[in-house]
Amino acid sequence: MTADQSALSDAQSAQQTAQSDVNTATSAISGDNTKISGDLTKITADKNTIATQRQNVGSAAAKDAQSQQSAAQSVQSAKTGVKSAVLGKAVKEAPAAAADLASARAGVVSAQANLKTAEQTLDWTILRAPAAGRSRRSVPCWARA
Repeated sequence: MTADQSALSDAQSAQQTAQSDVNTATSAISGDNTKISGDLTKITADKNTIATQRQNVGSAAAKDAQSQQSAAQSVQSAKTGVKSAVLGKAVKEAPAAAADLASARAGVVSAQANLKTAEQTLDWTILRAPAAGRSRRSVPCWARA
């Protein structure tokens, strides 16, 4: 029986070695499964981050386009303001038209006539003094010294 016992002992030893190898492999698989689970969680988080960043890029692009449009409108408004100022300056510096000069000269003649009438009215004005005072006719403006 020694040969049988020796074979049995060898078989048991081989079984223990095989069981030890199975336990080692099972432990390695369990560790690998834990690592895979962590990696999958990280991949999901990274996908979410990428999606958020894509949304941010789209929002930033829209905001940039809006800013560019606003800047273009500001530039156009400034150009229009410059044109308006240049035209206004040209109008102010342009020589007067013949009709404008004639109208202005007629205004001067009218103002001179009104002045002459006012001076005559002043000459004919009589100042009345209070009951205790004196009264006299005023001296015409052309006769004053």
